[in-house]
Amino acid sequence: MINFNPQTQYVKTYTKSDGLLTNQFNYSSSYKDGDGRIYFGSLKGLISFDPQALKNKVFDPAIFITNFHVQHTGENENQESYPFNQSIISSQEIRLQYHQSSFNIDVAALSYFAPEMTEYAYRMIGLYDDWERLKSNRKIYFTKLEPGTYTFQVRALVHGSTQWSKNEASLKIIILPPIWKSNWAYFCYAAIAVVTIFLLIRYFDQRLKLKNQIRRKIFENEKEKEIYQAKIEFFTMVSHEIRTPLTLIKGPMEKLLKQAQEVPSMEKNLNIMNRNTERLLSLTNQLLDFRKTEISGYSLNYVRANIPEIIREVVQNFEGIAEHKHITLRLRLHAEPFYAYIDMEAFYKIIFSLLDNAFKYGKSMVAVTLDGQAGTDHYFRIVVKSDGAIIPAAAAEKIFEPFYRVKESKSLPGTGIGLSISRALTELHQGTLVLDQHNTTYNAFILKLPVHHSIEFNLQEKWKKHLPSTPISSNETSDQPF
Repeated sequence: MINFNPQTQYVKTYTKSDGLLTNQFNYSSSYKDGDGRIYFGSLKGLISFDPQALKNKVFDPAIFITNFHVQHTGENENQESYPFNQSIISSQEIRLQYHQSSFNIDVAALSYFAPEMTEYAYRMIGLYDDWERLKSNRKIYFTKLEPGTYTFQVRALVHGSTQWSKNEASLKIIILPPIWKSNWAYFCYAAIAVVTIFLLIRYFDQRLKLKNQIRRKIFENEKEKEIYQAKIEFFTMVSHEIRTPLTLIKGPMEKLLKQAQEVPSMEKNLNIMNRNTERLLSLTNQLLDFRKTEISGYSLNYVRANIPEIIREVVQNFEGIAEHKHITLRLRLHAEPFYAYIDMEAFYKIIFSLLDNAFKYGKSMVAVTLDGQAGTDHYFRIVVKSDGAIIPAAAAEKIFEPFYRVKESKSLPGTGIGLSISRALTELHQGTLVLDQHNTTYNAFILKLPVHHSIEFNLQEKWKKHLPSTPISSNETSDQPF
């Protein structure tokens, strides 16, 4: 049955839910009496009503949230799956974990007049603010809500009422974020990001500093090499310039020495001049040899030689110095011949340089020891040992650098290239020359050379090396210091 007002265009439909006996009426079975009451015949009897009494009323029933299901878990099921500790009817706020973000809510209005015709409207503030209407369902579904704070609100429109109820049910829902999205997690992310940025900046800053240090070091090394090469070029040039006039002076001086034997005073002065001339020639030859070793222009010829005999020949040149400085000289050499293949000139220069240093800086003792037996080892070893000021361990390698001198020995004359030349010649012999750092009592230099080489010569004639005719005084020696 429909109530239609042509003036207001209001339409109202009445059904069995509004109190009718049935929704089916008989054809042409209606009547209106004088009082305005209307009668209708239906399949189940006579229906009568006064149209003036049919007025819309306002109902404001109480509304409740009756159930809350999380992942298909209801209030009456296991407590472990229930997201709160009290009944949902009396709850004002609930907290859900991030994996409980899919749920459904049951609502109900306390109206017993055609409850199946009651309409509902809901909204989820924080998700959307508009009201959504439900006409025939009291269950509301939400799926996979983002972590955050929401407010669920619901109201009812009772059948026969023209206004929505003012009583609204409300429930605050807080969905907690996962641990990797929590505030603490974001704080940790920010801290990690700040630390990472700081470490990256520090890394690149240190890397840049290291690059600059390397560049500066390379630049300094190049400059040092340039200065070093300039020194070598200067000394070589000076040596060449000095050597020629010295050679021209030495020849006539030797003739004068032979002629001046009858005049003792003149012979003494000429001997002094001759010794100094030989010393200057020796220094210039040292500088030239050093230059040759620097440019790898020094070639060796390995010949068979008796090592103890050579050492004795070299040591004879220092007997005068040993007697003058009261230095005890100890030789520990093989009584029988010991042969090895060496370059005569280079070997002589190495031994002479080591002994020159030993007598120059020794106080009371110099010892020379030869280790090695023919056929028992591929190397032989010569140890030159002396007392005096002990060379510091920090300078054990630096003393083999060109022009380096230990601070304690700078008061004595010397050029600082003797040991440098000796090591260079030793390496050309495929051997080693080191300072024994384990010996804390003496300064001991260990020379280790191979007995054989890939290219060897067997010369029958006895070797003879030109040695100074007179002993070199302690004031005239000049070489690498200890």
